[in-house]
Amino acid sequence: MRRLFSISLLLIAFLTPGHLKSQEKPEQPAVRDFQSGGYYVNLPVDSGRTQNPTVALFKSMFVPGWGQLGNKKYVKAGIFMALEGSLVVTLIHYSQKTSAAREKFDAAANTVVKEYYFNKFLEAKNERNRFSWYLGTTIFLSMFDAYVDAHLAKFPQYEKRISFDLVPHPDGGIAANLQLNF
Repeated sequence: MRRLFSISLLLIAFLTPGHLKSQEKPEQPAVRDFQSGGYYVNLPVDSGRTQNPTVALFKSMFVPGWGQLGNKKYVKAGIFMALEGSLVVTLIHYSQKTSAAREKFDAAANTVVKEYYFNKFLEAKNERNRFSWYLGTTIFLSMFDAYVDAHLAKFPQYEKRISFDLVPHPDGGIAANLQLNF
């Protein structure tokens, strides 16, 4: 039994990922060939702009805009920070309004007053729930925006430009060539 345990420990030690990581990985070329729109493009990949997509997702889930900041998308980060912050403030406002209406409802002795505060309570509760859904949806969009941007950071960057050329036509005359890269 002791021998079987020793053999299994040796197998585990040799087959762990740490042992396999010590092997050298082949270098990947800085230029990738791929087909886009019928044209072959050789562009360098900016590997300094990448973060792990899963890390970006969780960063954006816990702190508004943090995943976008890691992807160097500063405008998106600011938008998500402002949007999530305003939704949290609004959600807190309606939560307090719901609690206040509930306390006034519980304290009221007259049925007409109770009905009034009950309606106020329902209105505040519905608004609180609506803004809860808005906040959840915004966090979800923020998370997966950061995730997708982290994946797309490894793609080659194109120059966004418009070019216009006048070239001789094979049948004679002049041809106009308008090109938009996006």
